[in-house]
Amino acid sequence: MTFSYLLLLAITPVLPAVSSEHRIEIPIKISSLPEDAWGKSRIFSNLEGQTFVLRDLGYGPFNDASMWKISINQALPFGRKILSFDLIVGEKHKPLWGDQLFQPIINGVEAEPALDENGAVSFNKIVSDGRGFIPARSQKIALSMSESELSLSSFALMTAGAENYEIKLSNMKVVVWPQSHVQRPHVSTLGYREGSSKTAYIEWYDRERRALKTKTKIYLNNKASGRIKEIDISLPKRRTAISGSHVNAIDLSDLTAGEYDLIVPSFGEYTQETKASFEVNTGNSHIKKLRDQAWGAFYWITSGPNGPYPKAHQQDLGAIDFDVPTETKDVSGGWFDAGDYGKYSVNGAYSVSLMLITGLIASDVLSHDINKVGNTSANVADWLRVADTELSWLYKMQRADGAVYHKATTRKWPSATTAPEDDRATKWLMPVTTTATANFAAAMSLAAKLYLTQEDEIYQKRGMDFKISAEKALNWLDENRELKMIDQSYEGDEYGGAYDDDDDSDERFFAHAAYAALTENNTAFATAYADLKNLKPKMEAREYDVNWRTVDLLGVWALATSNKLDSRTKKSVMKILRSASNNWRNLQAQSSWGVPVSDDGDLYWGSNGVFATIGWHWALWSHLSGEKAFIDSAEMQLHYFFGLNPLNKTYVTGQLPNSVKAAYFGPSTSGRIELPAGFISGGPNSSGLDGNAPPMRSYIDDNMNFTTNEVAINWQSAWALYASLLAAKTH
Repeated sequence: MTFSYLLLLAITPVLPAVSSEHRIEIPIKISSLPEDAWGKSRIFSNLEGQTFVLRDLGYGPFNDASMWKISINQALPFGRKILSFDLIVGEKHKPLWGDQLFQPIINGVEAEPALDENGAVSFNKIVSDGRGFIPARSQKIALSMSESELSLSSFALMTAGAENYEIKLSNMKVVVWPQSHVQRPHVSTLGYREGSSKTAYIEWYDRERRALKTKTKIYLNNKASGRIKEIDISLPKRRTAISGSHVNAIDLSDLTAGEYDLIVPSFGEYTQETKASFEVNTGNSHIKKLRDQAWGAFYWITSGPNGPYPKAHQQDLGAIDFDVPTETKDVSGGWFDAGDYGKYSVNGAYSVSLMLITGLIASDVLSHDINKVGNTSANVADWLRVADTELSWLYKMQRADGAVYHKATTRKWPSATTAPEDDRATKWLMPVTTTATANFAAAMSLAAKLYLTQEDEIYQKRGMDFKISAEKALNWLDENRELKMIDQSYEGDEYGGAYDDDDDSDERFFAHAAYAALTENNTAFATAYADLKNLKPKMEAREYDVNWRTVDLLGVWALATSNKLDSRTKKSVMKILRSASNNWRNLQAQSSWGVPVSDDGDLYWGSNGVFATIGWHWALWSHLSGEKAFIDSAEMQLHYFFGLNPLNKTYVTGQLPNSVKAAYFGPSTSGRIELPAGFISGGPNSSGLDGNAPPMRSYIDDNMNFTTNEVAINWQSAWALYASLLAAKTH
């Protein structure tokens, strides 16, 4: 790249008007009856052809709200969009809440009125209690959609109180002004750190990219000085399949603290000037803030009397043993696993083990305060109080013979809009499995190793209890050497997520490795090393994945927590950890988006969790080995979650630009609480949505969409630890 400086007057961008001749209309087909999301059973729906009708069949006023959702899953092109429909309000319909009719919701987020050709809104919303309602009169409704929304997943409406409620929605369509050739700059909404590697991205689309041939100019505006830097760039020749676009990486590493605009001028007939603003910070306060919010989010997934929903889930005090229905067990407390209220031993042990491994290797990075903590106060670090919430629940999930119940869950999934206090269905303890028992043994061993070093006598005693529990679990595993696994369903019902597995050899290794790290005796080390030797060929043969199902790398990390490894074992441990770190770093170097995935690859379910876990691995390896390059990789990847992605999306809840607003999380989806800051959503994946969008564009910010927008403890744990390590290693 070459740079030169110009006066601000040198740029005279022209924003072309969007001509009506370039618009297309996409009729929306309603193929199934809308869902009564709140089950109020007073207002009823039906389809009259393609006319959606809501009608109150009761008598007297319905002085309440209900929620109706139409599932659509219609793929849409990039560009400015308007969702429109004809609205007819029944002659006898009498609104009871002023003139409010219903709150319109597109893809899980309240929709705004579209602007007409003169820039005026098509109707004025009535705002009440922070929600905007369409007024109760027949009219043509036009609602705006983001140009980057590539799918209409759902249209929902929350009704306002009325007597003789009756509305009809017909002629539903999306009008699009395609901008398939717009050039889009992507910058970090979090802000960069002065002195760090800083990258922005620009996407180019075929027609205008070809017209520009090989080179062009973009501009960088320093807001404080008004100086414009002209940047010559060579246009990319290769299309990146994972985002469906040609991508330029713009190196901004030399920028000092300040506020900037990255400007891409208009090119050709269809494009317009685009601008993205960002900050460069003198320190790492922005990273510390995201760390604090990430840890604080655990309070909002805490069940039991110390959490935010103390009266909810009383049935957990007497969960029924599925195999022996005459027996019950107290499994109260712990963390909600994800967006619903199920609790799973496999994933719970995995998630808390990430915390324990970090605490054993890098306790100094976890010394910060956390607000709030869903646990009683103690003379231990706040993060350990957070972890203890889940460890205390896991401890209850062990059977007398040492085996561990796979999960505690209801027979049927609760509605996405069910508040914690309204989830009163019977809780079942589902059958024991070898994977749950092995992960439990690992987590208990790691916890015992850490708890026994604490000054707090209560935690020391709990450490002894955890050690005994780990030994009981290991004994049961020795007596049950064949895989025991949960069924997918029982009499037609799933009883929550399966978290099933067809190979428990990695879980057994994890259990043996963690116990060896705890006891540090030669027999335990020999058992763990024999497991490791058997697993190494499989570990080295695959492009290493990281999730709750594959825990052999956690076994290696567990061994790394010990200072008494023999030279052979230590050499193997360090080699495996570095190799995994380096493989991901090589993928990152080849990626057009700075993340460890091939440009022509797929994204796993919970892709943000995968990337966050790799970030944790990089940062912890850097701490253990002293290799700075890996903490640099971790910091570079961080900005992917904050706008350096094809959707310009901030995949974290909070107040940053384009942040997640409608996560799939029962307490907030139900209206019980406002969506807290600090949660990371699952993110785009290759199988999450209908349509043919590239993997990195397969995402919708919709609180009914668990495929891409659910919160979950496994990626929240990795996210919080990743942030803690980064905050400690940057200044």
